[in-house]
Amino acid sequence: MTAVKRALIVTSLQRYIVLAINFTSLAVLSRLLTPAEIGVSIIGIGLVTICQTLRDFGLVAYVINQIDGIEAKARSAFTVSIAIALALAAALAALSAPIAEFYGDKAFKAYMLVAAVQLIAGTFYGPIAALLQRDMNFSSLAVVEIAATACGALVTIALAMSGTGALSVAWGGLVQSAVAGLLPLCFLPAFWVFRPSLAHWRDVVSFGAFTSLGFVLSRAYDLITASLYGRLLSLTALGLYNRSMMVCDLPMKGLLSGVVPIALPALAAEKREGRCIKSGLLNGF
Repeated sequence: MTAVKRALIVTSLQRYIVLAINFTSLAVLSRLLTPAEIGVSIIGIGLVTICQTLRDFGLVAYVINQIDGIEAKARSAFTVSIAIALALAAALAALSAPIAEFYGDKAFKAYMLVAAVQLIAGTFYGPIAALLQRDMNFSSLAVVEIAATACGALVTIALAMSGTGALSVAWGGLVQSAVAGLLPLCFLPAFWVFRPSLAHWRDVVSFGAFTSLGFVLSRAYDLITASLYGRLLSLTALGLYNRSMMVCDLPMKGLLSGVVPIALPALAAEKREGRCIKSGLLNGF
């Protein structure tokens, strides 16, 4: 229980620091970018978020839940994830021009191309993050999350100040994904996890298809809403709507923000030790 309490404190602090960085970035970008440019970035972020959910395919949860054979299973999970990432990146690149034509804004084409690279770069974060969570090493993950968020925010703001427009958000996201993919290796240099393996690909696909469905539906709802606003109203209206909703959602995002990341690793650790998780789950509720 001491490890869980320590993880809860660390994760809560990390979440509030990240929230503060994102809120500061939100306020600054709202002054630097036009509502239309913000509208472009919202649709771009929505597409990237859905692709990231499909790419991750429950990888973190799958690795955390395994009891034995962790090396082969983690390698299989990464192999499936990188294969999905490459396919989705190719799809984003191919659809960049049609998306730009659909919205009548050329910025979408360049945004989708940068997003395709971001999708691949972010794949390297999942396996190491899963292993760190499995070991309840949330202090290292907190450093990674804060550093990646800060780097992404700084790059985004700097590019926005230079007049890059909506693309500043795309490049900031790419830098954030790159830092998040590389920095965990400083704490856990488990390079073996990146060696391709398909030994357990059926288990990975079966687990990922079940766990990813809810997340994909949730992200799809957000993307469809944003896409309709941007097409039927205007990108400017979408930008204003999004900024208003993000401010209104801040109190909800702060509630129990440190609990969700540690709940699964803590319960999985109890299960691996052969202990009953019912009492811990009910106490958590």
